[in-house]
Order: sequence, then structure tokens, then C-alpha cells
Amino acid sequence: MTVTLTPKDIIDSSKHFNGDIFDIVIEDMVDNSAKKKAIYDTTWIPIVFKKIIIDSKGGISIKKMQIKKLCFEMVLTASRAMTPPQDEGAKPKNMLLMFKKMTLDEIRSGDYVPKQRNTEEETAREIKQIEEYTEELFNKTSEFVDALDAIAEGHDKLCERIKETYISNPNIYTFNMGKEPSWIKRDKKGAIIGYEPIIRSIKQSNRKDSKNKNNLIPIDVPLFRLKLPVNVNNGKLQLTWKNNNSNVEEVKPYVYDARKTIIDVRNNVTTLVTAKYKTNGRLHDIDIDNAAEFITYKSIVSGHIEFPKLVISKQGFTIVNSIKQLVVKRHRSKTSSDINLTQSSLIKMKGNGSDSEDNADETTEDVLAKTNAVAPKDDKEPATKKKDVQLENTKSEKIKSNGKHKLASESESESSSDSDASEDENVNLD
Repeated sequence: MTVTLTPKDIIDSSKHFNGDIFDIVIEDMVDNSAKKKAIYDTTWIPIVFKKIIIDSKGGISIKKMQIKKLCFEMVLTASRAMTPPQDEGAKPKNMLLMFKKMTLDEIRSGDYVPKQRNTEEETAREIKQIEEYTEELFNKTSEFVDALDAIAEGHDKLCERIKETYISNPNIYTFNMGKEPSWIKRDKKGAIIGYEPIIRSIKQSNRKDSKNKNNLIPIDVPLFRLKLPVNVNNGKLQLTWKNNNSNVEEVKPYVYDARKTIIDVRNNVTTLVTAKYKTNGRLHDIDIDNAAEFITYKSIVSGHIEFPKLVISKQGFTIVNSIKQLVVKRHRSKTSSDINLTQSSLIKMKGNGSDSEDNADETTEDVLAKTNAVAPKDDKEPATKKKDVQLENTKSEKIKSNGKHKLASESESESSSDSDASEDENVNLD
């Protein structure tokens, strides 16, 4: 059973262990020494996170687990989806998405500004809603970035520990097909005088000096880069894996459109809808060519990510990471299957499902009143009823396009004709 972790779990453990939050599972270490035609000498080592558990009496215990499902909600992106540099002719295996801490002034622009309403009272209410909403975005983005910072620190400390252990007992590891790693430095007599492996972190704290490439200049706000998997066969943002029984490759999209989310408040069932992007009048799957137009700077995202293992090669030490599910509320203003999301957060991200001018003044409360339903509170969500929801057969039972966002500005941006949906997925609301 996959354990769900939160940013707070990571932050709490980092404080308790002074940043040293990872251990390795050395007995499950794998290298490519059996592959005679391997291009690079590579070793894969599973890593486990040391989670602290505090009981009712204040006692602390430690449980080790892999980070297979680190969930995040309502986090702002610090970049568009980007394709990393590739060798000529090479197909990208991942795209990149950046995150960073933002100030409230940075957040309160573009889609996240109040609009002038018909009366002063309505305008004051709009301003208050925007202030509360952007404060929530600020807090959740900051917490997620703090968790990424803790993961980066834990990765650095784990790599240092591996290096020191290798020097004291080289027989523990089988790096580089049994050969000594290139990062071990020896003097002319063969004595080890140091080690200089490259630690490839998810965190960027400095940049190269354009005038002197040997110098590094600190950046004001660190950036964190996470990977969006790409299906190399078609360039689409899809997860791929081999079926254990048939050995057939399975494919699943993992990017969903928050504005198209189907929310059945009465039955507490939420269905995510696969994201599409419209160009030249046609809907397309999200791929490396259009991902940057759908996953834009300051989009609001929720989902989960994994950090399962460490890769060690001539290129350095790298922690593997992969976003496994991404619910995106696209930021449209031009400025520089089973995730644990609360229904209230998805209602906020969804906004005006129709994105039409007709419903610009309608709020979430208006929609719930129409359906004679009451939105569940965040801290007391009822258990989810499991249902297989078919998009075509249940439109009359769903709140498909009336779930309203606090932001009245949603319907006053461009039309949602740039994205639509054809697939859906039920979500557990824990």
C-alpha cells in the first residue's frame, strides 16, 4: 500500500533530523554491470524517507518509507512547462516545471486581481475574497517549496554520507561496473586525497557569471525543478509501464484540467477530466509542443510526485523525481486516479466550469444553493463513495459547469475554448 505524504511530513522530519531525512536500501542496489553494451556505468539505489510519528502522549517513533506519493495542493508554478536541452535528434524523456517562493505582490497580478463590481459592497466583497484566496496560494506554495528545499538538503547529506562510506569501505558498493568511481581523487602514490562528484540537485541557488563562466553568482530566490514524464513514442505527457501479466506497454495521461472537474457534492464524488489543448479548432492531447501553452507561469497545480531512488553515474549523483499526477488551473493572463485532494480545494481550482460571461457573478455558494447541497468542510470530509463515473451517461447527475471559484475574474478572462476534455478519473477525497 502506497503511503501518502504531505509537505508538512517532509518539513517536520527535516527539523527533527537536522536535514538528514534519507537512508538507502543497499541490498536492493542495482547496477548495469551485466549489460556489456551499456553506454554509461550506472548504479540505482532505492532511498527511504525517515518519517517521524508523534503519538497522543508526545512520544516519537520513526517509520521508513519510500516517497512514492508526496501530495501537494493549490501550488503556483514559477515557469511554463519546459523542454530541457537535448542532443540533436534525441527525444525528451521529461519536461521540467519550476517552483519557487513568491511574494504576495508577485501573486496578486494577472488572474489573481479583484474586478470592479456593480456596487461598492460587491467590490469590497470581491477584494476580500481575492485577498483571502491569494494568501492561501502564498501559504501552500511556500510550504511546498519548503518541503522541496528539505528534500534537496536531504539528498545532499545522503550523497556526502555515501561518498564518505565508499572511501572507508569501497567493497560495499559496486559503482561503475566494479571500477573505482571517477570522482575519487588520488595522488601519484595512489593515496586518496579527496573526492569531487557532482551532486545534481533539484534546487538551483546560483547561476553562472556571463562574464566569467568559472564564477557562480547567487540568485535571490532559489528555484526547484521537477520532472514531467514524456512518452518517448509520441511526445505526449503520459505515464507508461509494462503490464506484468501481458508484457504489453500501458499508457495513461496524468495531466488534468481543473476547470473541467466534475464535482458531485451530494454524493461526494469528484471526477478529474483529462486536459486537452485546442489549436486550429481541434483538440489535442498535452504534449511537448503545447504543454507550455497549457501549463503556464503562475498556474495553480495540485497532484503528487515521487522520489524513489538515487542514480549514481559518471554524470554525478541525482535523486530521481517524477510528477505522477497534475491537476492544472491554467493562468491565462499574460504576465512575465487517485490523489488525495480535498473537494473544497478542487472547487476553488475549478472556477467557472463554463468560463462564460453569463455566470460571472455567480459564486460557489450560489451553485451549492441551486443543488440544495452543502459543501463539506476541509477538516471533516465524509468518506468518498466509490463510483465508476461515465462522462457521457451522468451529465444530469453532475455539477459539470457550475462549480464556482471565489475569483469572479475567472469568467472575465479569455474563453475556455483552448481546452476541453474527453477522459475522466475518479478522485479519493480523504
